Amino acid sequence: QTPTFLRERFPVCAFEGAPVLHPDLGAYFWLTPLPASADRRTVLAKLLEYNNFKLQIVAVDALARYLQSAVAATGDPEMTEATRLVRNVNGNRAYISGWSMYLVSSTMDEDFNKSSQNFQLNWLKYKLEFLANAMLDIKLHAQNMSVDESETFLQGQVFMEAGAVSSAVRSIQLNPTNFAIAYIGSKQWLRVRTRYQEITTDFKFSSFHSKALGAGALPPAELVYLTTEGQGRLE
Repeated sequence: QTPTFLRERFPVCAFEGAPVLHPDLGAYFWLTPLPASADRRTVLAKLLEYNNFKLQIVAVDALARYLQSAVAATGDPEMTEATRLVRNVNGNRAYISGWSMYLVSSTMDEDFNKSSQNFQLNWLKYKLEFLANAMLDIKLHAQNMSVDESETFLQGQVFMEAGAVSSAVRSIQLNPTNFAIAYIGSKQWLRVRTRYQEITTDFKFSSFHSKALGAGALPPAELVYLTTEGQGRLE
């Protein structure tokens, strides 16, 4: 059971990486269960929103977070322990938050479940929600948008089920800047990969991701420089 104090921040799922000082202790990923007291209408709305197709996407997202956490726990073999700890404690937030959506998008672009129209429809809706969350992150915290307006926006223009709207808005309220930074970070990851591809003649996802994750949570300009061994730069 997800502790009550965490349910508001993580109404659907959450990932907790291994502690920085004790990477051997492992990581946790969980889905937040529906409250036992929930009525039938609430349960149905939640299951319609987070159906089996969408949960596949959520699972890929969780795997992305795990990969980043696992590599960050060990770091590049040439990285000193002090450098590894500093990058874990004070890493670039866009790098950290943007990685999961970047990897999910890359996975979907590589023909993940392309044969299923139902899955593809859910993937498009997932992307729409990702963009909407970034917008509401700004509007709720910096442009005086009301909770009612936010819920109406999600239900009417993002097509979220009524039973999932309130918890989605509450999560945005309790995680200020997280969704906007995740959006920015996902775009930065794509820029870094594009620059890497321009320089590398035999591009492979595994090679790029290994270098980029091993380098640590850096701003995009430094990340390009390290992954291309000093050959590439970003303006």
